[in-house]
Amino acid sequence: RHTRYWRDWSSDVCSSDLSATSESTDLLKVLADNQIPQYRMGYYRWNQTDDWSRQRDNVQQQIEELADLNQKIGIRGLYQNHAGKRYYGAMVHEMLSILSGISPDQINLALDLRHLRVEAGLSWPTVLRLAAPRTGCLYIKDARWQGTRTNQLENVPLGKGFVDRDMFAAARTACPAVPVSLHVEYHGGKPLEGDALTQAIGSYQNDTRLLREWMSETKK
Repeated sequence: RHTRYWRDWSSDVCSSDLSATSESTDLLKVLADNQIPQYRMGYYRWNQTDDWSRQRDNVQQQIEELADLNQKIGIRGLYQNHAGKRYYGAMVHEMLSILSGISPDQINLALDLRHLRVEAGLSWPTVLRLAAPRTGCLYIKDARWQGTRTNQLENVPLGKGFVDRDMFAAARTACPAVPVSLHVEYHGGKPLEGDALTQAIGSYQNDTRLLREWMSETKK
């Protein structure tokens, strides 16, 4: 399985596709033994041709099994919302309906502001208020719509799209005690070399600088 690890500014998070199996149990025990309190879960995807209610019941069963495993080990899973018709939880209330019967100590949301803004549109403040009590981490990245009549998105540097200073301030106010994780995805997902790598490093530095500025403002 593909597993990534990084250090957030205020917490350690591991990212991995997990289900309640013996392999997952071994990995989660290693994380817990090394004082990593939470991890990002894998994603659940809709099958556009299968029965919707049966798929939801299957997702709920898998999440409940993973929640029980988390409780036994003493670790918390985080489910990241993603935009698009393929992903369960793109409409955040889908996941909130399942999490209503699960302790926040077992599974919470990794609330991605970019994907939230895409799916919720002008209703993002309402969705943010609904999601805040179940948010265990904020994921920060930015995008904008391409053209005037399109459903195509372009990932852009922080502050250049619709995840602006005001949206971050609202999210930080609603979720003041959770870790913040910066994602820089507008250079693509392939390994970079030479000038492209140098440019990407500069992008990380610029976005980090702006995010720290936004964070300092929310503390005033």
